[in-house]
Amino acid sequence: MLTHTFRNNVFPIGVPERSSPLTIKELSGERSVHGCSPQWVIDNGTPIIKELTKFALGVSNHHYTKPQGYSLVVDARVQRMMPGMFPSIPGWHCDAVPRADYHSQPDLSRINPNARHFITTLSTVDGGVSNTLYMKKPLTVDFHHSEPVWQQAHRACVKVKSDPYNFSSHFRPGLDGEMMIIGADTLHTAQACRERGWRLFFRMSMMHTKPINEGKFVDQQQVYILSEENGW
Repeated sequence: MLTHTFRNNVFPIGVPERSSPLTIKELSGERSVHGCSPQWVIDNGTPIIKELTKFALGVSNHHYTKPQGYSLVVDARVQRMMPGMFPSIPGWHCDAVPRADYHSQPDLSRINPNARHFITTLSTVDGGVSNTLYMKKPLTVDFHHSEPVWQQAHRACVKVKSDPYNFSSHFRPGLDGEMMIIGADTLHTAQACRERGWRLFFRMSMMHTKPINEGKFVDQQQVYILSEENGW
């Protein structure tokens, strides 16, 4: 058994110049990127994603230091969504936790407490199409090697969330148009789309791996309709 305490740091850092709600015309002109360096996005990206990258990069350069050997990596995707759809695989998890290989489980012992993610969403709907939910209180979880890591983390978060008195003190919904800084060990989950619309997700991460794509857009994005209990 492994016991791990997630620190669950969540900090709002302001609203970029381009904020929600946007028009379908504005968002439909954006092109998704995956695993790109901030500089490549600034030089080649579409207007809104480029602006978000500059905003996040400015905050990072002035207030945070990348852990040694880490790189800044940008991911952004634009999706058309309908109620009940999830913009990413649902379930409580942390982003970019190192693994021994692609098929291995996340190695929680390798989480770097100084790594950060800069995240925001923009949409065509006032209040947001689908807003990420963050855990904001430390949470200790006992993990068994026989089950997937995020499946166990998900059950622990659901147990906390099942008490209605815990919601305001333990959870922080991301607001559409607001950029958030979260730690590498901050648990969060996608939420189902509440209203039909377009959604842009942006994240700049301090990663233990280098950018994998330079000069490449990703024009196909998928949505999910899954049980949160599946884990991954």
